[in-house]
Amino acid sequence: MLILTITTVFILTPVFTLTTAQAPLGTVETLLEKSEGTFRLELFTDKDPTGQTVPTYIIGNTIEIGLTVNENSFVYLFNVRSTGSITQLLPNAIDPHNGLSAGQTKFFPNKGAGYSFSIEGPTGLNKLIGIATKVPLETTRIVNFESPNAFFLTTLDSEAVFINNLEQLLDNVAPNNWVGDIATVYVGQPSWLESDKTGTLFIKGNVGYASVYIDGELVGALEPVTGHFRLEELAVGEHELKVVADEHANYSMNFFINPDLTTELQIFQQPDR
Repeated sequence: MLILTITTVFILTPVFTLTTAQAPLGTVETLLEKSEGTFRLELFTDKDPTGQTVPTYIIGNTIEIGLTVNENSFVYLFNVRSTGSITQLLPNAIDPHNGLSAGQTKFFPNKGAGYSFSIEGPTGLNKLIGIATKVPLETTRIVNFESPNAFFLTTLDSEAVFINNLEQLLDNVAPNNWVGDIATVYVGQPSWLESDKTGTLFIKGNVGYASVYIDGELVGALEPVTGHFRLEELAVGEHELKVVADEHANYSMNFFINPDLTTELQIFQQPDR
């Protein structure tokens, strides 16, 4: 996962992950093909200024993301994790200004900003989606702040559902008034892990009686009323989660436990039809 670490005043560590099951809807590439804009948006990372390869970032690395436009535009940056969760990186609560002038490059984080943007697990491919428009988008229709103090807009929708919703939002913009670009990065696991270290897993689910399996082993169930589940002293590294409930689809994903931190997962199980 891409996470924000504030190094000057405070530290915001990534203790949550928002995901849902995938749906068989349109892809990012299919959506971008519908643009008829003649201006240009370029999306890239510090490890690949061309934006044409798939650079590898090891968990714990910092990353810098750049967006360049050749005409005055409003830019939006989204991160789709390997788990399917989506976060709007730009604009955000720290940097709400997303207007760019022709020839301007906007970095995330901004040059000289007092924070860094770091990589967290799980491993796998992450997509960065950039959208530039001639008119501002009301993205809160498809992503929302998780809480009043949240820095990023997020969504519980799957990647496919999110792209479908983004397409509907862009339908309100003339096809020649928006363009997009994507970049892919691979999140790799460090060659070493502190095997004696542990962290905590905290789950927020929507089915209070669901059984929780970690790495194939039954470890408990979500609380009946709150849908919460907490497991402490879980070994650092990548694990497999499976949540099972009667009359609901099974939920599966990989997640990463960091030493001495809490990884929070918010999950949604679809009812069987």
